[in-house]
Amino acid sequence: MPFNLKGISFKRFLIITLGIISMLSMGTIYSWSVFRIPLEKEMGITTALSGLPFLVFLALYSFSMPFAGKLIEKYKPSTVAVAGSIVLSLSYLLSGFCSSIYQLVLTYGIIGGIGVGILYGVPVAMASRWFPNSKGIATGATLLGFGLSPLLTAPIASFLIENYGVNNTFKILGLVFLTFLPAIAMFFKNPVDYSQSNSKVTVVENELEIIKDRRFILLWLLFFIVAFSGLMTISISSPFSQHILDISHTDAAIILSLFAFFNGFGRLIFGVLIDKAGLHKVMNVSFLLLIVTSLSIATLVPKSSLQFVISMSVVWGVFGGWLTIVPISVIQFFGRRNSSKNYGILFTAYGFGAIAGVTLASKAKEFTGGYQSVFYVVFTMSILGFIIIRKMLN
Repeated sequence: MPFNLKGISFKRFLIITLGIISMLSMGTIYSWSVFRIPLEKEMGITTALSGLPFLVFLALYSFSMPFAGKLIEKYKPSTVAVAGSIVLSLSYLLSGFCSSIYQLVLTYGIIGGIGVGILYGVPVAMASRWFPNSKGIATGATLLGFGLSPLLTAPIASFLIENYGVNNTFKILGLVFLTFLPAIAMFFKNPVDYSQSNSKVTVVENELEIIKDRRFILLWLLFFIVAFSGLMTISISSPFSQHILDISHTDAAIILSLFAFFNGFGRLIFGVLIDKAGLHKVMNVSFLLLIVTSLSIATLVPKSSLQFVISMSVVWGVFGGWLTIVPISVIQFFGRRNSSKNYGILFTAYGFGAIAGVTLASKAKEFTGGYQSVFYVVFTMSILGFIIIRKMLN
């Protein structure tokens, strides 16, 4: 059934709108590179240490998803969403009182990661449940907010840091989130006609079954490659842009907003393409794009502005698109029943990809003085991913 705006009831429109707003708030994590250089100067820390809260955040966000998926299946979506909203807001508030990077790892990385891990799955589940016949575009539209977040939050965070300092920026963001996120979360409810058993696909009932399934293993590997590439790129975008383009911290925040635009609309565009062309074709195209752009970034010379901006934008866009691909793949391959729980298990690839990608990027900077060498790794892994899709994942 085509996605028809005229046929959307107010409740369905509200669910998508509130999902986008929630995702915009959670997506502030993608603006972390704006915080890195100010934190390095203020705390006197290395590049590797400034990336640690971001790395831990992504890991805890990912590894808490299986637990959150079980909660979504067991309790009311609104209850789970309110809990996640409060934890996330408090993490930012507590971060405002930190004086060391290790305190930030606890408040921002661990507490914040768990908060997003609990909240994130609710809007995604609501999109597929309220739009069962247009899951691609509904999920992509909801996730649009997470990807577009740096478009708004990177310049805002940069402005706040320059005028009020890093600690006060955390406090301001925490207070803002606490004022509206829990209120929004209360509106997330299942549709009246929702039934987990309404699925034509064979259901995978438990964790032991799904992790042994060949399709799950291949999907996990593909998502790991994309998460490695995308999260590594996101973590270095601000300092990498400053180095390659020879621009200021403020100008880098503007470039980051452009990347965020592609990351956000990549989710929506991939969703539309999945509904129209099918999942398998979209997967193939995404890895072809990664192959071309990673090689382009690895071989570019300083001040190659157009090549750099286009290539980085595509990587951000492909990563965003896969965050639409993954929840739809779970439902298509394993059924609607327990889809939130199965999605959470698959999402652990995101955490492992974050750890590997961000760590390798920091090491590349430490040993080579730049970030370009790590994109040869992305190039090699992307070729492997393309082979998996073409030869193994039917």
